[in-house]
Amino acid sequence: MILDDDALVLRAWQRAARLADANVATYASVGDALEHLARRAVKACVADWDLGDRTSLEFLRILRSRRPELPIYVVAGEPDVATGALDRVGLHVPVFPKTAGVRLVLESVSGTVRSTEVA
Repeated sequence: MILDDDALVLRAWQRAARLADANVATYASVGDALEHLARRAVKACVADWDLGDRTSLEFLRILRSRRPELPIYVVAGEPDVATGALDRVGLHVPVFPKTAGVRLVLESVSGTVRSTEVA
């Protein structure tokens, strides 16, 4: 599951997922992402840190409380700021810089999902 408020970024995620033959649901709003989480199985979540008028912190806290085992990743323009805020509330998740690119993040997530399916 991907959460990002930028339609161009979501299209990039969809394109990269198709090329990697991965099944990825993308959402532009926290409400839609939480609704998906309530209805369907999710193997991992990637969330953009900056969601326009707020951060994804509250969404990530809800996600962690509902699915503590779920691998969560964050993509941030300022990774140090996001990491600090996440650490302060006890959410220790990988934070990728936006410059890392969709493909690299997708490869990392896919590797984690595959390793947890084997374990």
